[in-house]
Amino acid sequence: MSVLDAGAFFRPHTPAHGPESGAPIAFPLSPPPLLLSHPSRPLLRASLSLPGNRQSARDKQDMVLVDAFRRYFGDMIKEPGLKTLILDEETSAMTSLVFSQTQLLQSDIFLNERLSDSGLTTINIGSNNPVSSSSMASFKCIVFIRPSTNSISNLCTELRNPKYGSYYLHFSNIVSQEDINRLANADKYGLVQKFFEVFADFYPLERNMFSSDVKKLYINDPESWNELALRRSADSLSSVLLSLRLRCQIRFDVTSPMARSLATLMRDRIQQEKALFDFNSPATQLIILDRRSDPITPLLHQWTYQAMVHDLIGINNNILKLNDNKSEVTDYVFSEIQDPFLREIMFTNYGDLGDVIKQHVAKLQAKTGNNARLDNIQDMKRFMEQFPEFRRLSGNVGMHVSVSTTISNMTDNNKLLQASEVEQLLATEDEQSSYVKMVAGLIEKMSHSITGMRLTLRSVIIYGLRYGNSPQSAANYNSLIQTWFDFAIRLGYPDVDRVKRLLTRIHDITGITRRQKAGITPAHLDITNSKKRFTGFAGEDNMFTSHQPYFLKGLDKVLEGSPFNEWAFIDGTPTQLAPARNVIIFFINGATYEEFHFAAQINKRASMAKPDIPGQHNYRPGNVTNPAPGTRVILGGTHITRASDFMDYLLEQVRL
Repeated sequence: MSVLDAGAFFRPHTPAHGPESGAPIAFPLSPPPLLLSHPSRPLLRASLSLPGNRQSARDKQDMVLVDAFRRYFGDMIKEPGLKTLILDEETSAMTSLVFSQTQLLQSDIFLNERLSDSGLTTINIGSNNPVSSSSMASFKCIVFIRPSTNSISNLCTELRNPKYGSYYLHFSNIVSQEDINRLANADKYGLVQKFFEVFADFYPLERNMFSSDVKKLYINDPESWNELALRRSADSLSSVLLSLRLRCQIRFDVTSPMARSLATLMRDRIQQEKALFDFNSPATQLIILDRRSDPITPLLHQWTYQAMVHDLIGINNNILKLNDNKSEVTDYVFSEIQDPFLREIMFTNYGDLGDVIKQHVAKLQAKTGNNARLDNIQDMKRFMEQFPEFRRLSGNVGMHVSVSTTISNMTDNNKLLQASEVEQLLATEDEQSSYVKMVAGLIEKMSHSITGMRLTLRSVIIYGLRYGNSPQSAANYNSLIQTWFDFAIRLGYPDVDRVKRLLTRIHDITGITRRQKAGITPAHLDITNSKKRFTGFAGEDNMFTSHQPYFLKGLDKVLEGSPFNEWAFIDGTPTQLAPARNVIIFFINGATYEEFHFAAQINKRASMAKPDIPGQHNYRPGNVTNPAPGTRVILGGTHITRASDFMDYLLEQVRL
C-alpha cells in the first residue's frame, strides 16, 4: 500500500532519496519526515508559480492576472484522457471567471464535481446521461481546491472512499506540513499520482483587477481583523505576487490599524518563504489602503458603464442578476474577459452609451436586411425581442441593450442626474454657504419614496464628511440632519434613529478624527486633489465625472519615486526611493470600479509610451499623467464595493 508519491511531489530526486533517474518512490502508510521537509520543496513551488521554464519577471512584465490564472489551470487539466474536475466552492467561483463550461469540455473534462461537507455533487458537462461507477474508476480526477481546513478534510474523506482510479491534487496556495501528513494518511489506496501547490488563490475579475471576495472583515471591533478574513486577504495578495513573479516593497495607510496588520502579515510571509519570492522583478510596491481613508469615492453616483451598472444593479464576481421585466431573474456574465463588446464600452460615459450601442446594433442589423427604426434604447430592445435571428448574430449585445434599458429607467425614475450634480459639487467644490439649501432642496424633491430618501442620504453624508467637523458649519449640518430625519419619519424610513447616530458620528466611524490627529488632511478635504488635479483623464470636463479618487495623489508620488508620508513602508523608509513600475493597490473594505477605471487609463498610457532606448524597458520617473514605459497598476480589494454596500458597512458600525 502506498501513499503520496514523493517523486511526483518533489523534484528533482537526489541520490540519497531515490534513483538519479527520478523514478517514483512509494512511501509506507506513515510518511517519514523526509516527505514533509524535503529541501527541493521550495524549488518545486517556484517552478509551479507559472508553468514553464523559470524566467525573469521583466520577461513576464506584460502578463496580466487573467493570463496567469489561465496558464495555471490549463497546465492542471492537460493530462491526456477523460477527466473529472473536482473543485471546492471558492475554486469553482474563481475558475468560472476565466474558464467556461465549453472550454472545459474541449479539454476532455467530462464531469465537474463540487467538493463540500456533504460530499461530491456531480455536474455532467459532456452528456446528459449518468456515468456509471465502473466508468468513473477509469477517469483521471483533477482536484483543484483551496488548502482550507474544510476542503482538506473533505478531500481526505474522498481519498478514504475513492470514487476514481487516480487523483491529481492541486492546491491554490501553500499547504501546511500537517495537512500534507493528513492527506498522505488518507490516501490508503495509493491513488494520488501528483500533488502540486500552485498560486491561483484570487478572483481575477478583470485583466488587472482582483479581489479576495471577503466582506465580513471584523467581528466586534471595526479596527481589528476577523482572523479568517485577514489570512484570506493575505492568501490572495501572496498568490498575486507569486503568479506575476513579483518581489515587492510593502506600504500601508499609516492611520489604519487594519492596513498595518495586513502589511505585517505579508512581510512575515515573504520572509518565511524567501525562496518563493526570490524574483528579479522591476521596482514593485504593494500598497495596502483602507477604504475609510477615502469614503467619498464609493458614495458618488457613477456615470461610466461598468461602474454605473455595479452601482445601480450590482455585479458579484462578474455575475449580473437582471430582472428585465420578466418573472424570473436572469444571470449574465458581465466581464471584459469573456465579452469583447463590453471591453469596448465598459468605460463609456452614460451620455454616449446609447449611440455606441446603436452603432453596433445597426451594423448587425444590416446583416439581417431589416430596416426597423432604432431611435433609442427602447427601440433596440423591441427589435431584438422581435427578431430571433438577430439575437443569434448579436452575441452579448442583447444583454447590454437590456442592461442599458434598465439603468436608463432607473436614472430617469430616481432623478439620479439631479442627485449626482449635488454630490459632485459637494465633493469637488468649496462653497458651503450655498450647499445647505441645495442639499435641503434635494431632500424635499426626493422625499416621496424610501428609495429617494436613501439616495439623498449620500449627499447628507458627503456634506457631513466635508463640513460636519467644522465649528462654523455645525449648525448647518445639524439642520440638514434634522431635515432628512423629519422627512424620513413621515415616510416610515427603517431604523431612522440608527441613521441619525451615524450622521452625528460620521467622522469617528470613517476614521477622519484619527487622521486629523495624525496631522494628515483627510481625502475629502483635499479639494485640489479631488477635482482635475491630474489632467488628461476621461470625463474631467464632465460635471458628473469630475471627481478623481484620492489614491491618485499617492500613486503619483510612487511613480515619481517621491516621498508620500501617508503611505508608510512596513520595514521603514528606504534611504533611496526608486520610481515604481509595478504597483498593486489593495483596498481593505472594498475597491471601486471608478478606481479601476483610472488604473486602466494609466496602464493604457504606459503601454503607448515609447522607451528612450528602442526595444528596452525604460525605468525613468513617471507619474499618473505620463507614466513611464513598462508601468503597470493592478487594483485589488477585499471585495468590490458600491454606495449601498458602503453605507450598510457604515450603518453596521453604529450597532457596535
